[in-house]
Amino acid sequence: MEADALHRVRELDAYYLMGGPPAVRERIPLADARELFLQARNADGLSWQTLLKYRMVTREFLGYARTRSWGYLDQIGTPQVIAFKLNQTALGLSHRTVHLHCSVLRVFFSFAVRMGFLETNPMVGAMPARPTRQANRALTNEERLAIWGFGGKRGPLWRLMLVTGCRRSEVCKLSGQSFAFAAIPQPFIRLDAKGRVRSFPLTSMTVELAREFVRVAPTLRSPASPALHSDSVWAAEYSDTLLSISPQTLNRWWGVDRDVMKLARDVVLHTLRHDFATTVVERAGVRSAQQLLGHADIRTTVQYDHTSDEALAAAAGVVGTFLVQLAERKAASAADTGKNG
Repeated sequence: MEADALHRVRELDAYYLMGGPPAVRERIPLADARELFLQARNADGLSWQTLLKYRMVTREFLGYARTRSWGYLDQIGTPQVIAFKLNQTALGLSHRTVHLHCSVLRVFFSFAVRMGFLETNPMVGAMPARPTRQANRALTNEERLAIWGFGGKRGPLWRLMLVTGCRRSEVCKLSGQSFAFAAIPQPFIRLDAKGRVRSFPLTSMTVELAREFVRVAPTLRSPASPALHSDSVWAAEYSDTLLSISPQTLNRWWGVDRDVMKLARDVVLHTLRHDFATTVVERAGVRSAQQLLGHADIRTTVQYDHTSDEALAAAAGVVGTFLVQLAERKAASAADTGKNG
């Protein structure tokens, strides 16, 4: 409830910063609600990628609504959004794409509900089943060793992602200035994602991995993966970098090398981030994992934790072992005191 209230306050602040409420109307046009939604999201400081996604999907929905003469919010209900979903499926869009579009519309209509334009969100009950393409799990020891020992030319790239838990976009934005090898007291990497820059500390081992990546990164792009064109939507973010590729190209590289390493198809690049989080949680705690992953909310970090049953069994005996050792130290101290007396 507190989070919802804070979100409501933030939206209302953005709403009034944009010039105050419009004239009171009985019916809210879809186009006006969309424009207010996009301005509020921009005021929230979302990344340009997210804003672009919101803009494109809502524009597509408005275009479909015009063909059905739906001009106002109160004309949109669950049957209407289901009709839009069926139309997208009939156009041949993938299940994953349809789910993405419906997710954006759910955010849009949730905004309309919070602003008092609608009573209920028409997307409730109209969402398709969530795709299971991405594996939210940790790696097995065999999979870790296969990635760590990969001898292909992109091996340093995958090893760096394995030991840092970097996002795809963070890796694609790395430049020579991102690496502070001479920093005192701790070398670090500057990682940029979702509108925030964070510093990832480097140990002596990870410094060597990072140096190897910096050395080989400019040579990884092949003629089949040309540099980004200046008119590409990714050019502003990824052109002046070590790799000069978009996250989509990085995914294609991983798909090729994953087959060479004979890894399961459900081991996607984001699985490496899940594995990093799980390993850190097991050995250093969830707060450390939150800081290293760059999560603003620790609840997000918890979703990345896939601690094994063996680790849980070992953790269950930690307190008992500690108490036994404490009693033994006390007994030994008392015995030494008696001897000295």
